[in-house]
Amino acid sequence: MHVLSKSTYVRSLQCQKSLYLYKNFYKDRDPTPINRQLIFNRGHKVGELAHQLFPGGIDVSPPSHFKWAQAAKQTSELISKGQKIIYEAAFIFEGILVAVDLLVHSKNGWKAYEVKSNLEVKEVHIRDASLQYYVITGCGIELNDFSVVHINRNFVKNGPIDVHQFFSITSVHGQCIKEQKAVKDNLLKAKQTLSLKEIPKINVGIHCYRPYDCDFYGTCWKNIRKPNVFNLENVDLETQLDWFKKGVVTFDDVMHHHKTTKLQRTQILSISKNEPLIETKSLSNYFASFTYPIHFIDFKFIQSAIPTFDGGSPFKKTAFAYSLLIKDNFDTAIRPKHFMAEHGFNPFPHLLSHLIENVQAIGDIFICNKDAVLKLLQSHFDESIHSSKKFDSIIERSREYNEPFYKAMYYHPALRSTDDVAEKHKTIIATPNSELSIYETEETSSSDYENLVYETDILKTAETRQNVEQYS
Repeated sequence: MHVLSKSTYVRSLQCQKSLYLYKNFYKDRDPTPINRQLIFNRGHKVGELAHQLFPGGIDVSPPSHFKWAQAAKQTSELISKGQKIIYEAAFIFEGILVAVDLLVHSKNGWKAYEVKSNLEVKEVHIRDASLQYYVITGCGIELNDFSVVHINRNFVKNGPIDVHQFFSITSVHGQCIKEQKAVKDNLLKAKQTLSLKEIPKINVGIHCYRPYDCDFYGTCWKNIRKPNVFNLENVDLETQLDWFKKGVVTFDDVMHHHKTTKLQRTQILSISKNEPLIETKSLSNYFASFTYPIHFIDFKFIQSAIPTFDGGSPFKKTAFAYSLLIKDNFDTAIRPKHFMAEHGFNPFPHLLSHLIENVQAIGDIFICNKDAVLKLLQSHFDESIHSSKKFDSIIERSREYNEPFYKAMYYHPALRSTDDVAEKHKTIIATPNSELSIYETEETSSSDYENLVYETDILKTAETRQNVEQYS
């Protein structure tokens, strides 16, 4: 039986109250957001791929989280029998459970490797590794090295993934040794927290978000008056927390203590009244500036940790689909057009060709987050994919979709800070079309598109493509 694990140790470093709640009020956690689950899934895929760095190992990960003691026993037995490579090697020392991704015995002795689906080693990874070093060496295993395996940011796929090129291995052995006293102190503090008879009194703060979003956010924030400073546009989190700490909580507090922008004042009034605010004259002038036919383009992107097509790089955002709405003049109906590239290949050349074919030769083109999106699209051009005069024309005619929102010509209390064109459209027009989609977020549809390359069932492939295309 263990008292703490690697994840609860890291949780304790972030917030002792979160640790206490996790151990005593586990069922009160917030539901896991879909996007966070996607990150977990990504980590599992990268972890499995890392096994290929040291093939032929035995995976001792248990069938459920309740059988880690059994996994630790199996790990000990395998080491005694001379097994050289163990995946998810489990150890329990002083009531602390850890499972290291890769435990490898070479001519230089035992080496441990922790796999992370990141492009670099972060401070939290070193803390994680330091705890594992403490427990593993405490169990009598002499570690000659401890490394973090992470993704090589310079990797470019060309054929099957070469794991030795895809991964970078960074030794953190020295940092682990230096952290041992801190680990002991942190473990003592965590165990003291768990021995308390009541929930620790810790106020909300930056630790609710860093290094991870806390899954007891709903518990700790439920009694804070709403709306509040955290609902304000164009105010960074650190500033919001600083105001909150100083007693600036409600919108009235903000108006009384701080100079606000036009957008913030519009937002405060709209949310307070729970109704949209419209600057009729400004919007009329804005609409009068349109050059028809007008186009509205919403691009969908994938951002795979493990590239799925040749030429792809880890986490490079690549457009794979778009929705295009064309309105020829003020009185005509909107003409919708959609495109989703075939999976398994670089989607951008096909998307670009289709886009150029469907966008009219004249007229304004509205894109949400225009500058960032165009920069992403332009980054796809290389020696094999060339720009064109038609694409250059799209750039020249593009306008920021969010302009009326940024300039407070229109604000709806339900909009908040969403940058999703479909969400804005659904809110303003009150369209029910989204009810037809199985997806709650853009990231989930993009993830399904990414995973099509691994799907072998042609019927499942067709169904998934239909669902993703419908969402796009």
